[in-house]
Amino acid sequence: MLFTVYAADKSFEEGKGVTRYIQFIKKLLSAADDNLEICILEELFHNHTLSFRALARRLRVNYKRLNKALRRLVEADLVKVIEVKVSENRVYRFYALKTDIEDLLEDIL
Repeated sequence: MLFTVYAADKSFEEGKGVTRYIQFIKKLLSAADDNLEICILEELFHNHTLSFRALARRLRVNYKRLNKALRRLVEADLVKVIEVKVSENRVYRFYALKTDIEDLLEDIL
């Protein structure tokens, strides 16, 4: 829908279209700031790699909500999981943004 609006606009210039697109994404992110997935993406953008516990503390959410949100982000291929095996039975999981998503957020934010 966004692209059809730009294509119908007579004064469309490539630079203007990109600027409008970035402004639209910024407004969308600020409107969805209370959404847990957006908050996770923002925390991972600013802190690069965080553990599950660190994310839960920073966002002040319980582990069930955080686990559900992280699972959705991993399935959407926005966040990668880094597993560190400490012992035979113990695995620590760290979460980080994918590099292409991080580059996109760097341009937007």
